[in-house]
Amino acid sequence: MTHRFNPPPGWKVPKDFTPDEGWRPDPGWPEAPKGWVYWVPVVGAPPAPPQSTLHAQASTAGAKVGDVLKSLQTRAQDEDWMGKAKTAAAQAAASAQQAANQAAAAAKQHEQGARDKPGSGPDGAPGRGSNQDSGGDTTTPPVPGTPSDPAAPPAPATHTIPSAPTPVAPPQPSGDEIIGQIRKLGELRDLGLLTPAEFDAKKSELLDRI
Repeated sequence: MTHRFNPPPGWKVPKDFTPDEGWRPDPGWPEAPKGWVYWVPVVGAPPAPPQSTLHAQASTAGAKVGDVLKSLQTRAQDEDWMGKAKTAAAQAAASAQQAANQAAAAAKQHEQGARDKPGSGPDGAPGRGSNQDSGGDTTTPPVPGTPSDPAAPPAPATHTIPSAPTPVAPPQPSGDEIIGQIRKLGELRDLGLLTPAEFDAKKSELLDRI
């Protein structure tokens, strides 16, 4: 219950005055009547809340603060995960581009080697002027009018047009590499960088190479 200070008659104190600890009345004031009650209850004042209510309010406030801190922590973790996911997607895209570049370089090197190989003609047939072992004597007498006849006039110079090289298929990736590419594509799909239809089409294309 709430109490208020009840000054005796003749004490010049402000209204609703509450003395501090150690306060003393003015010696010039009249003495309080005998049996005077200095502290009286305040009529109509709301009762003080019980201690259990205060504990409940403190617990509720603490729970709200804990929920706010947990929400902030979860948000920070989500932002960190998004940053890691973007980094993983960029690394996967770079790896796929590097693998494509390596395959293209290998195919180009194969094609250049086939083009520069001497003595090869169209469809793998021996080029002009090459000798084949037929198991017998391949020497033939000179025919008049041919370059092997010393009395024949020199033949006009001819230019041989090189044949187009046979296209060489790029090296096929191994099964482990294909499975790794499918996993990277699945990560891109989970991040929303690929649609499910695009993922299924690319996965079918890679599985056909196994």
